Order: sequence, then structure tokens, then C-alpha cells
Amino acid sequence: MSRITWTVAWLVPIVSLIVGVVLTGINSVTVWSEFDGDSAIGSEVAVWPAGLLLLGVGLIGLTASALVAAITVPADALLIDSEEQSAT
Repeated sequence: MSRITWTVAWLVPIVSLIVGVVLTGINSVTVWSEFDGDSAIGSEVAVWPAGLLLLGVGLIGLTASALVAAITVPADALLIDSEEQSAT
């Protein structure tokens, strides 16, 4: 696989894991809405469910990337093995 593919394969799960930890830690955010120009009302929005989802996505993505990296055999290793077998 190319270098860009491996970078994306590792970067996306790491970023989603970090964002998931941050959102889970924040727990909720306040959204302000203006009424009649002078008054404003703040309502809280829970963001921890999205944080838990991103934590799960990040962990599954990192696990998948690690499995693919462990199973993938470089093409050079295959060539070396075939050359050694043909020499014997």
C-alpha cells in the first residue's frame, strides 16, 4: 500500500479517538439563541453520546489498522523467499 493510504488508515482512527475522548470529557455544551435582539436563552446539548461513538470508531479503526499491518507481507519479503528457495 502507498504511504498516503497508510497515513490515512492510521490518522483517521487516532483523530476520532482523540475527539471522542474530548467530547466524552466535556459532557455537554451550551448553545445560545437570541430572542427579540436583547435577550438570549442558553440550552445545553449533550455531546457525550457522540464522544462514546467516536471512541468506539477510533478503537475499531486502530484495531483494524494494526491487524492489516501485522498480516500484510511486503513484496520484497516474498521476492527474497522465492530467490532463496530457487537457489537451493
